[in-house]
Amino acid sequence: MNARTRTGLSLLAITGAFALGCDDQRPDESTALPPDTATAEDVRRETGEAAHAAGAWTEARRDEFVAAAQAQYDALEEDLAALAAEAEAAGEAARDRFNQVRATLATQLQVVERRLDSARGATASTWSQVQSDFTTAVNDVKAAFAEARRSIVGNPPPQPPQR
Repeated sequence: MNARTRTGLSLLAITGAFALGCDDQRPDESTALPPDTATAEDVRRETGEAAHAAGAWTEARRDEFVAAAQAQYDALEEDLAALAAEAEAAGEAARDRFNQVRATLATQLQVVERRLDSARGATASTWSQVQSDFTTAVNDVKAAFAEARRSIVGNPPPQPPQR
């Protein structure tokens, strides 16, 4: 067998193998899944419904958080008023120390109030950050109140009732 014949046979074998290896790409009709009947409009509608449900859930959570946050803010304002009364009752030195820290405490309360306002307008995409910012502001002002109370009247802060 000469080289030309071998080359021809090799090409014929490769072509045959290729032809046998290629299968009809259509699926077997007996195992084919039924065609999908969803339309683009169906997908849009279902996506809209899911987005609405997620938005309603976020809004409900936000409303719950805002109500609790408002209660915390109100309690902090009451704590500031109570601290002022304690300083007044403790005498002139305590009153002077309170007057020195009053502006700082009021500024920190304003930060809490701004964070509360942000929570009222929070969206799903900003929700985690808004919650974190509010919690940080509340913790900061509580710590400042405790320190002010210790320096003004020498007592630990009263513990609010646990809910």
